Amino acid sequence: MSKRKTILWLGILVALLPFLGLPSSWKTAIFFVSGILIAWNSFQLNKHRQAKRIKQERKRKEEIISAPISQPSQPVIITPPPAEANQTSPENREIPGSHTG
Repeated sequence: MSKRKTILWLGILVALLPFLGLPSSWKTAIFFVSGILIAWNSFQLNKHRQAKRIKQERKRKEEIISAPISQPSQPVIITPPPAEANQTSPENREIPGSHTG
């Protein structure tokens, strides 16, 4: 039986146990064993899921490392924007709001 189904059935047992008419000592023992089994199965599920995630991350890293590095077909040349013809030099530029005369 899978771990998930085991957890499901133990949960159903724990939910129905108070209504079964069993002696108190039996209920206590069944609750204890059920709790231990639920905790153990949950731990195993988490451990399995974490191992699967690590395996997928390693596979993805290997794919990235082994992937060929593509080079651009032509070099990329970055040119500065053209200067405007009517732009004045910073010394001659008038600052808005400061009128001298």
